[in-house]
Amino acid sequence: MTEIVLASNNRKKIAELETLLEKCASKAISVKTLRDIGYTDEIVEDGTSFEENSLIKASTPAKLGYIGIADDSGLCVDFLGGKPGIYSARYSGEGANDERNREKLLRELDGVAEELAKEGYTKESIDRYLALFEGVSKAQNGIKYLADTLQGFLEPEVEQNLQEIIDSVEAAKTADFKMVFDPTLVRGMSYYTGTIFEIAMPELGAACGGGGRYDKMVGKFTGNDVPACGFSIGFERIILLLMESGFTVPMQRPKVAYLIEKGCTSEQVSKVIARAQEERVAGKQVLVVRMNKNKKFQKEKLTAEGYKDIVEFYKD
Repeated sequence: MTEIVLASNNRKKIAELETLLEKCASKAISVKTLRDIGYTDEIVEDGTSFEENSLIKASTPAKLGYIGIADDSGLCVDFLGGKPGIYSARYSGEGANDERNREKLLRELDGVAEELAKEGYTKESIDRYLALFEGVSKAQNGIKYLADTLQGFLEPEVEQNLQEIIDSVEAAKTADFKMVFDPTLVRGMSYYTGTIFEIAMPELGAACGGGGRYDKMVGKFTGNDVPACGFSIGFERIILLLMESGFTVPMQRPKVAYLIEKGCTSEQVSKVIARAQEERVAGKQVLVVRMNKNKKFQKEKLTAEGYKDIVEFYKD
């Protein structure tokens, strides 16, 4: 078995990479962290670019005889000279987190007006640009705000897809949590091509899960682009919280699969998800997925996985 060392101790990155390799690798590949190979020293990322920091990190396991890979990414704002860039994760200094980093970024955007004026932009254009950032941060519905403000520039499909995601989550949720649209969110991996997300818990003070869309990643290995969406979660953090709350492992539950035909409206999808939630509350394990063109094969595969009850939902 081939071993690859991802120059990180971030289990979320490991899980994401393993998922991708399972789908496209021709042979078994084991992905390890720096800690797995006994390397516990902190790697000093003193490069001046994402590429240099990636090479610095990847060369660490390589020098120990392993195949090393690494990535580095961040948020680059043109009008701030590319900042925060390689310093994105620690932009606000000691004790940095996403909220503090965003606050500092917005404060620094106060000086953008002067910089844009020097570049020759009109006052009207500058005011509209800065108002967009301020409006999104204050809007109750950031997606609708962007769609209304950028009407004619933002494709309607973008708004519809994001709104469908939010509506689906709202229809499915049984816990009390808040969804926040954040256009400044940056994930640690650079292969995302669409919507990204993170799950944060106040008890942890950090994200315990996250992921997104990466339609080009598989194509880098196979030569053919494959639409994909995935996520990873911090099992250790979640288990710790569950243990503290007295959670016990449930017994095996009946498995039900809901197949939704492509083309169903957001409202129809939300109703299906709401029905699935009712089934879950009743003690069933319910899977909600899009209906494939080869429905027969899809149903056979689901049956083999233990889904004895398969319900189909079609567009009107």
